[in-house]
Formats: sequence, structure tokens, C-alpha cells
Amino acid sequence: AAGGLPMGHLPRWPDVPHDFRDKRLNLGIVSLCAYPEGHVLPRYAISNHELYAKRHGYRYHVGREIVDKSRPPAWGKVKLMYQALEEPDVDWWLWFDCDTFFMNMTVTLDSLLYKYGASKASGEMYASHGAGAVNLDPKFHMLVAEDHAMLNTGAFFLRSSSWSLDMLRQVWGSDDSTWVKHPWWENAAILWNFLKDNSEKFRNEDQLALFPDDLGASGEAQDDMEGIYPQEVRLPPPGEVN
Repeated sequence: AAGGLPMGHLPRWPDVPHDFRDKRLNLGIVSLCAYPEGHVLPRYAISNHELYAKRHGYRYHVGREIVDKSRPPAWGKVKLMYQALEEPDVDWWLWFDCDTFFMNMTVTLDSLLYKYGASKASGEMYASHGAGAVNLDPKFHMLVAEDHAMLNTGAFFLRSSSWSLDMLRQVWGSDDSTWVKHPWWENAAILWNFLKDNSEKFRNEDQLALFPDDLGASGEAQDDMEGIYPQEVRLPPPGEVN
């Protein structure tokens, strides 16, 4: 990004406490560890995930079997997340690949959601009125990072909402979808779903009017990720989640 900033949206609440917990939010973690019997990875991963979830009071679901044998195993995350989103008492779910580990057990999922998806002025409201005064932006439904190549869906958040369900249905697509056997599987399908119309959109936009320089009229840094992905999607820098 311009000015040497990490690629991703600018944080909405930059100094949110790393262990911030919104007791009003019910959060959950979903994973798929469909490895052959005796493989060591599920044992280590599930232990790590369970310890983290228990520490913070998060729900944890893990699948141990291939979800749909007509597709590569990675596509199982789409169906498992869809099933999780249908649970009525969880507000947000984190998808977490089986080969992904929580390295800092003190950083909460809540803090990441609020850092990049808080309603504006949440930091000031928290300082003056406490945790009960801050809220997530109601238009915010997904948090996912890019890596050096594209979106990285090894770890991503979805709000339990009709937007999230509709997005997953579109990503799954038909049985003859060109993305089913793509080398990047569901990563490519999600990216295409979000960015496929951008060429036409950018053709009709005045880019100089949108971003005349690095600073806006208020003197604040411009967020150069705005307008690239749907407004429901926010991207933290890769180091936050990957």
C-alpha cells in the first residue's frame, strides 16, 4: 500500500485492547481435520484450537470426515461454515484451517473484529463509556486477509447473516463450476465472486476524484482498499490473521 503501510483496510479502532472481549457477542470457531487415521496434525491442531476456544468462551466445531467427495477436501469449509451459520445463537464464526494454530492465546477474536469492523468513534466511546458503548458496523459481515497472491481463506470471519449465507451459496455454485478443480479451489471462487465486476466499475469511476492524494480533506490517511471489495468485506493486513 502507499506510504509503506501494510496492505489491508485501515483499522477502525487502532488501539483496541488485544484481549478485548464483548460479552454481548457469541463467537465460534469451525475447522476441518479430515486427515487419514493416525496423522499427527489433527491431534495437535484440535488441542490448540480447543484450548484457545475454552480460554475465551468460544464455541468450537471440528469436522473429521471429507464433507463432499465430489470435490477436493478444501471445499468442505464452505459447507461446514454454511451449517455453522445456521445456528441461531452464534453471532460470528471464524473459519480456521486444520494446519493453522493460535500462537498468542491472549489475542481475542473480538479484538480483531473490532479493530477492523467497529462502528466509527468506537475508541472514543470505549474510553468514555466502556465496552457496552461500542458496536460493530452493521454493514460489516466478513473479515479476511490477502497474502502475496490473493485472498487467503485459511482463516476468515463471517457474521451470521443472510449476506454470508448468500455469499457461500454463490461461491459453492453448480457442480460443473470452473472453480471446483481450480488449483486454489474456494479461494479463487470467493475472490472471483467479490472482484468480477471491478473492471467495469473502475472504468466508470474518476480515480483522481476518489483519491486525489494520500491525505483527505480532514487530514486523515486515505484507505486505499475502500471500493475494491464489497462494503461488507474488510481486510486486515496479512500479519493479523495469517
